[in-house]
Amino acid sequence: MKCKICGALVKSIVNQNLRMLVPNFYPLSGDISLNVCTECQFVSNFSSTSELDYSNYYINFNKHHLRGERHRILDRLYFERICKIIAENLMGGLENRTILDFGSGAFLFNEVAKSFGVESVTNFDIGGPKPSGTFDVVISTHVFEHIFEPMPVLVSLTELVKESGMVLIAVPDLERYDDLYYGPYSNFDLEHINHFSTSSLTKLFELAGLEMILVDHQERRVAPNLSYAEVLVLGRKSGTIRTEDRSSFDADKCIKELFVRFDKDMEVMNCGFNGVLEKIERLTPDCERAIVLYGLSSYAFRFLNMLKFEGFLQFIDVFADSDSRLKGLQFPGGSSSIIDKESFVRLQSEFDQNAKKLFVIVAAINSGDIVEMFRKEFPNISVEVLPPLTMNRWESLN
Repeated sequence: MKCKICGALVKSIVNQNLRMLVPNFYPLSGDISLNVCTECQFVSNFSSTSELDYSNYYINFNKHHLRGERHRILDRLYFERICKIIAENLMGGLENRTILDFGSGAFLFNEVAKSFGVESVTNFDIGGPKPSGTFDVVISTHVFEHIFEPMPVLVSLTELVKESGMVLIAVPDLERYDDLYYGPYSNFDLEHINHFSTSSLTKLFELAGLEMILVDHQERRVAPNLSYAEVLVLGRKSGTIRTEDRSSFDADKCIKELFVRFDKDMEVMNCGFNGVLEKIERLTPDCERAIVLYGLSSYAFRFLNMLKFEGFLQFIDVFADSDSRLKGLQFPGGSSSIIDKESFVRLQSEFDQNAKKLFVIVAAINSGDIVEMFRKEFPNISVEVLPPLTMNRWESLN
């Protein structure tokens, strides 16, 4: 198999704890491994999931574009930083410029860019018709980690850039996946197909006809208490490419070191789950009970795969999440459908009437928010959070 960027040979890295147990008929396969390019250090997920499967997922299951006002405040600050970076590096600034926003989602960038004097912003999402004309700048923030074939997409975008125009891409930073991460294997999820370092981004830009002029390692704050490592690159369309690889990053070594740490965390999760089971047994030795696993993302899917591997999956009776789009899905061997938050009212009432005891185990990045929700709305339900507790990156960094 060859690298999706430079065409060099790739090395496959297989790890049991990378794999996830996904619901029946889920668009994405949880049986993933990693391909690592031996030349440009590009890393990508490998599974049976097709490009059509990913498109189906983003249409029906992805919820990142459904962000409330408190998140829009953070997004607005983020896009202001993006505009400042472009204005400082584009001769003449952003006044009266035209910008193409690829993968724009909530269209918030349009509003921010206009405040910098931009003449027009064209929004272009994956799968949509290709815009006509050319642009002074093309930006794409946190899209390329989701693209099945990044190389032809960037080449196509570069064709839409005027000579000496600029392209800006921001993605999660593979080189800092180990830096104050927020959960075991959190960056190696099902949504992120690609994992970029400065080395692979440099090669991507070079082959697309872009001269790299800026690399910026920052934090992308996505919630009041959550951020993650980001690498932002800015390139200029040029007939003469003088790009140099500014990184001695060894992706193979990095991933192996990450796996040592993350595998230990999975052992902690396993011990934590056994501890919860023992606690439940002590509390209800003669009482009929049910265990709910709350939080259905890659974090929980990976935990469920571990339970299946250890033979403990039968201890989970109900699978739950507040996202109603997950309602009706079932896990292999599961006796109950996934339910949304409102269903807990009926579920708790049913258990109370029959003198049964309900326990909730949370396996999610936003475990604090989930626990607070149960404390306010369902104070009689016992809630446990699986260790290791997810880390509040933003407060840890400040």
